[in-house]
Amino acid sequence: MPDRVEGIRVHQWLDSWDKINWDKNNYRREPNHEFFLFSIKASELKRLSGIYRRKAKEGEKRTFDTGIQRSHDAKRSKKIKEFVEYGYPYCDLNDSLRNSGQHESLRKPGWLPTGIVINILTDEDCRNGHYIQKKDAISIKGQASSRVVEMILPEGFESSSWAPTTLPPVEVIDGQHRLWAFDDDLDDDYEMPVIAFYGLDISWQAYLFWSINITPVRINRSLAFDMYPLLRAEDWVDKVGHKVYQEARAQEVVESLWSHNSSPWKNKINMLAEPRSPYIRQATWIRAFMNSFIKNTSKSSKSGGLFGVSSHDSESIIPWTRSQQTAFIIYFGNTLLDALRNYNGEWINALRRNKTADLDDPSSDAGMFDKRSLLNTDQGIRSILSLLNDVCVSNLRHQDFIEWHPGEESGAFSEDSITKELSAIDKMNFSVLIKDFCNTIVAYDWRTAAAPELDEEAARQKMIFRGSGGYVELKKDLIEFCIENSESAEFRTSLERMVEATK
Repeated sequence: MPDRVEGIRVHQWLDSWDKINWDKNNYRREPNHEFFLFSIKASELKRLSGIYRRKAKEGEKRTFDTGIQRSHDAKRSKKIKEFVEYGYPYCDLNDSLRNSGQHESLRKPGWLPTGIVINILTDEDCRNGHYIQKKDAISIKGQASSRVVEMILPEGFESSSWAPTTLPPVEVIDGQHRLWAFDDDLDDDYEMPVIAFYGLDISWQAYLFWSINITPVRINRSLAFDMYPLLRAEDWVDKVGHKVYQEARAQEVVESLWSHNSSPWKNKINMLAEPRSPYIRQATWIRAFMNSFIKNTSKSSKSGGLFGVSSHDSESIIPWTRSQQTAFIIYFGNTLLDALRNYNGEWINALRRNKTADLDDPSSDAGMFDKRSLLNTDQGIRSILSLLNDVCVSNLRHQDFIEWHPGEESGAFSEDSITKELSAIDKMNFSVLIKDFCNTIVAYDWRTAAAPELDEEAARQKMIFRGSGGYVELKKDLIEFCIENSESAEFRTSLERMVEATK
């Protein structure tokens, strides 16, 4: 006999909700007009949702990938665990004070009365091309006229060795950090109140997370997009302030490029718009990111930004955190700078022979930071970021972008967290794509029309890259150059995919 958990049916529906535009194609099919309340052991809910004790074995997945991956902050779960075990304020004491025996009166019960919000998968729900196996599914039984229902758990679930075949039957919408807190050290009988939706489409899950966490308490919107990456794809968020997220995220990345010790742009971004600075202004960088890695998908752009969403498809959302996004750009910058330093073509040597006094810094290279290099101009930085973004987005299915999971402290955003993510990129296959991109692009003549040793005809041709029209013309020229000059057959194939995807 399968395990059964008694619960209560909650009917919530208004006639006015019938006017809502349900859209199955965009993961917004009409939901059931009810949800359910249950009390479930935390240890059992973890198994049902595919959350297991973290293992030290490198490369082993810690959770099943449901396609709507959340960012997990290990420190936050540790604090919750200590609260459950000791209550407040004893949980805030350090080990020395706890071991002194003088503060036992501060122990309190660690109640967690707030419900964990979950979704129970049905046979209609597809995650990364997978459906739940029938033997792993959960069903809800009960007469429609009765408030009392039963949740029927999978056959054999009572065994501690039970594990789902493909997908776990439960997705955690809100409360995953509370569940992570329960490891082998805490009582297996500790129960959690659970609010369960049945077959809730993933777009509505994102909306529910937003309404629980953002609307009432006004937490940082930029952080929310890391906690629930699917929100990056929601058009309704776009109308109520998505641009706020975009600008905030772009500014965070740019500031880290300017300040991080491993960044090639450290102290080489004009953060305060100083008139005599030889470097690109912060505002220019922000606009470049908003037109590339952080841009929305639209009919005109054909493809979105790698840090957002490439299409209205939850499986194409890259759930990278701020640290990962920043590390990715720093890695690209360092790869580009290394390629430039190793390049001895005519254009870069002309800049080196005539470099400006501002480039006495040994970490600089005229090809990247000279005033007469397009790589140190608005048009150049926007074009190269846009091209790299489009190459990456067009090759999502052929690279391991989604397999790059955040580190243990994924909720943090600091120089250390960026450094840790940076060290992991070389292990990813997409690092080869970045290297091929940089090794190809350095052979392009990046001199501006005002650069030294340019003949009159070459200077005149480069005049088309000036002004607002220069973005389009430069990017078009770069694409043609890369296709004709790439020495990597795999990279040429990647470029062809990009061209086809953006037609």
